[in-house]
Amino acid sequence: MWKIIIRFFIPLSLFLLLPPKVLSFTHLDNISVNKRAARRHDTRLFGKKGVKKPKLIVFDLDGCIWSPEMYELAWDGSRHSPFEPWNNDGTKMKSQLNSIVCLIGDVPGLLDDFVVLSSKEGSKWSETRLAISSRTDVPAWAYELLGKMTLPKSGKTLKEVILGPWEIAKDSKVTHFRRLAKKTGVALEDMVFFDNERGNCIQVAKLGVTVAYTPNGVKRTNWQQAIDNFPTINGKVIGV
Repeated sequence: MWKIIIRFFIPLSLFLLLPPKVLSFTHLDNISVNKRAARRHDTRLFGKKGVKKPKLIVFDLDGCIWSPEMYELAWDGSRHSPFEPWNNDGTKMKSQLNSIVCLIGDVPGLLDDFVVLSSKEGSKWSETRLAISSRTDVPAWAYELLGKMTLPKSGKTLKEVILGPWEIAKDSKVTHFRRLAKKTGVALEDMVFFDNERGNCIQVAKLGVTVAYTPNGVKRTNWQQAIDNFPTINGKVIGV
């Protein structure tokens, strides 16, 4: 009799002393569901295994990677440079006139994730390059920020992750992409482009590039939609 009491009632009494949140099977189930959902999200973010990946992913800068845009700083004159770190992780820079330039959207996390995934042995993302197409008003500031702004996890600068080519010039985005195709040998249909200006998106999409409209900077949803819908060669812009 005593053996039955020890084997059954004592463990039961200890179980009943657990806090309500731990005792709740619903709570435990939710934890399990949340973990599974997180894993599924990470998988979807960079596309399914075996699915074709873009060979070149191109970013606009002003209003897409960082904010404010360089023309907004230029109103105060040309004395903003050199820029200096404003926070510990390097995602914000302060100008000589105390203007703050920061990475926006989910750019820091996305690029850090790309660094990890593209460096894995056998990863199809290792064959993908990152590039720039920007018509920024002050190219010199853009070059400086690319060399100074860093990602929080990897500690790499934007320049070390977005290896190029870089098209930073006042030419049209169409001209930029034709030059990118010539420099890299990558077909326009194998490219993805993120831009916060609708007009640029429409023009580039007509070339056969998969284009995502990012009015609030590149977010994970923008990235995921672009990768999931790659290649989109019908001239439509994702997010418009």
